[in-house]
Amino acid sequence: MLVARDRVLAGVSGGADSVCLLLVLKELEYDVGVAHVNHGLRGAESNEDEEFTRQLAETLRVEFFGRRVSLMRPSPDASRRPIPGVEANIEAAGRKARKEFFAELVKEHGFTKIAVAHTRNDRVETFLMNLLRGSGSDGLISMAPVTGNTVRPLIESTRQDIEAYMEDQNQAWRTDSTNLDLGFARNRLRHVVIPTLASEFNPNLIETLARTVEILTDEDKWMRAITDQWLSENGTKEEYTFVIQSEKLKSSPLGLVRRVIRSGLRQLGSELRD
Repeated sequence: MLVARDRVLAGVSGGADSVCLLLVLKELEYDVGVAHVNHGLRGAESNEDEEFTRQLAETLRVEFFGRRVSLMRPSPDASRRPIPGVEANIEAAGRKARKEFFAELVKEHGFTKIAVAHTRNDRVETFLMNLLRGSGSDGLISMAPVTGNTVRPLIESTRQDIEAYMEDQNQAWRTDSTNLDLGFARNRLRHVVIPTLASEFNPNLIETLARTVEILTDEDKWMRAITDQWLSENGTKEEYTFVIQSEKLKSSPLGLVRRVIRSGLRQLGSELRD
């Protein structure tokens, strides 16, 4: 995941998970920089998160990189970058803004890895969200420990573990008030659905579903290998298209057909969201 020579860009919101990530990377003596995106969704509270993160970076003597964006509407403040058409999906727009900012910093400042603070709880929540939306098997295994140059060092840690560590370190963190808003589906899942399932069916629900995700991940690797082999023998990528020999797909299992088509689309740059 990380090697001693890595220069690591840590995405830090100011919340417990990301502050914990920064402390651990610093304790392990990695060359670390902090990236913070102020989405401007909570007014003064968002600005306070940014200032908290800036001061934390200064205290730890690590470089701070900040950016302000506007996810909802253009702002008269020229430092904000309006992102149009995102009212229906603020969460996706926020991810896009962070991803673009982090990529710029990697290119401009020579970072070799991007570290994000996803936890075991986040992974289970995403699994359940995608399951309830009707995702296929490959959509149930998001948040791999390593994806390209992005690493998730806390993916095996629970939120409870992290807050216990932070309290032991006597380290403050910021709490995003919108995380308590049950108007957001993920918050309903986190604060209502998962606790109810744990209470009524399995008190170790997070650990159980995390193991399920790991099993699905291993099986997905095997199925991806089969798909890649099939495409290498029967598919050809051209400039703007991916040509698949459909005659050879006719006798293939439907599961393979779906994966071949999705893999071909990915190779053309699709995120398979439409």
